Amino acid sequence: MAKVGIALFLTGLGILIAYGVYSMALAIYTENGVPLVLKVAYPVITGGLILLLSAVIRDRINARRRENFNEVKF
Repeated sequence: MAKVGIALFLTGLGILIAYGVYSMALAIYTENGVPLVLKVAYPVITGGLILLLSAVIRDRINARRRENFNEVKF
């Protein structure tokens, strides 16, 4: 039950974050007078965060597969 709650929470949070990223991109690229630096930096920062997050998730999944608890006694 708790795993379902966490999954729903993270899904909702992801939707809100995606909407925020979309709204920010829409505001930056449709408004006049936004400096070029912001128009260039925004996708670079967003892409970097996505790459870092995916690398962390991939490393955690790989580490979980390699964990060996044979020495642990219950």
